[in-house]
Amino acid sequence: MKGVDNFRTVPVVDEAVELELDLPKIWSCLAEQMAPVLASPGTGIDITHLPKFVGQLLEEEKADIFVAEILKGMTESMVGFAFMKFSKQF
Repeated sequence: MKGVDNFRTVPVVDEAVELELDLPKIWSCLAEQMAPVLASPGTGIDITHLPKFVGQLLEEEKADIFVAEILKGMTESMVGFAFMKFSKQF
């Protein structure tokens, strides 16, 4: 898990508040990309790193939207992982 301590937010997350005006679904699009990484075991990044993603969004009052979208995406990813694991049994 080398590099996790030095992990910082993706630059587009920091700029997403301004992008939201042009891209109304920016939060769900970003979450769609990040949720599988957070949900997947072995990536070195998990849900405990979520505060690092949303730290600067707290001031803009957008963290709740982003976290909700990530959790929704993680749930969908976990269902997919569980299905793949189940289907390998047959």
